[in-house]
Amino acid sequence: MEDYSVSKPNITHKIQDTLFEAENLYNYNLLIQISPYNFSICITDPSIQRCLLIENYQFHFPENTSKILEELNAFFYEHEWLNAGFWKNIVVSIKNNRFSVVPVSLFDKNYAASYLDINSNAEPEEVLFYNKEVSLEAVVVFGAQQTLVDWLNLKYPSKKIKYVHHMSALLEGIVSVDHSAEKKIFACIEKNNLSIAVKEGNKVLFHNSFLIHTSEDFTYYCLYIMNVYGLSQETTPLVLIGDIDNPSPEYNRIFKYVRKVEFIERPSILKYGFVFDEIQDHYYFDLFSLQLFE
Repeated sequence: MEDYSVSKPNITHKIQDTLFEAENLYNYNLLIQISPYNFSICITDPSIQRCLLIENYQFHFPENTSKILEELNAFFYEHEWLNAGFWKNIVVSIKNNRFSVVPVSLFDKNYAASYLDINSNAEPEEVLFYNKEVSLEAVVVFGAQQTLVDWLNLKYPSKKIKYVHHMSALLEGIVSVDHSAEKKIFACIEKNNLSIAVKEGNKVLFHNSFLIHTSEDFTYYCLYIMNVYGLSQETTPLVLIGDIDNPSPEYNRIFKYVRKVEFIERPSILKYGFVFDEIQDHYYFDLFSLQLFE
């Protein structure tokens, strides 16, 4: 008999709409995001395009895949409905820095690994994915740890899981909510990860992720990208996403240099009940955006 005495991830948010019904899971989408630090769940009802539930958990042993899998095993073992296999759709977002975005015209699946190796080192026992993103006119190539993918596939053997990269969800979500023609810079922060995108109209001009450790790192990368793309610190909007608030060290510092600092709205593809007012609109933006991949 398996031992599930290991600690489960720490819960940070658990919000449930009154319309959620556990006996109706077969009509719901299960959206999951996994990073080296967090495990997040979103349940949506595609028939009414409504968000019904979100849960977010932090790992005790971040960046340690074997320990993370132990925590997830313990968590799944006790969860009241997450082990169910009869979801309508399951979408999993992998959040890491092992990705590359290639124009459709240049993409060749035979060179998928080579695209990744340009920007990062290959991981042992890695599985590669590549997804064509229509709105970006590009293919997002990314790697995920084989043990994690195998674990998820075994949890839902009767469903074909759609795997996407966090950057795909972030960019598709940004394009879906922002229809202005002006140039903007978007910054999404979670723990030590910062994802930045520069967008003009429907075109994404830049996108990348960076490891950060301080508010100074956050400010440096934002200002560096603004300088590279000739974006005015006085007039160009900097749109914030994720684990950042006003006030916070990151916000307070960047506001000294950039005049137009905004927070993104939730993806309009979903409706949200009043219970979600408990969290800021810019939280879980990339998680909600997974609904675009159902």
